[in-house]
Amino acid sequence: MSVNQIIDSLNKNNEPYPTNEAVTVLKAKTIFKKEGKWWEAVLLVQVNYEGGSSKKVTWYRWIWGKITPKSGEPYYGWKRKEHKNVNYKSTWNEAKLTMDEFMSELT
Repeated sequence: MSVNQIIDSLNKNNEPYPTNEAVTVLKAKTIFKKEGKWWEAVLLVQVNYEGGSSKKVTWYRWIWGKITPKSGEPYYGWKRKEHKNVNYKSTWNEAKLTMDEFMSELT
């Protein structure tokens, strides 16, 4: 994971975004962060895989908790709770229209 001088006012300590090592963070913006509880952010990433790479916009949601690695001692840190990739503008345009429509039902 790499962060290229990302300025994110809600990530006050410039904490690294807890992504997989195959992910390079190009841009990021924290939507919500409550220390020791929840962290949500939208990241522009480049995912590197054998034979190539691709850019994606991903909405991440992490929760603070105990991490038990395959080897080594358990520790506390940010664990990915969920994420959603957007790979294509057309996919996003349709999702955004639907989300905007549904948002009108919220108070």
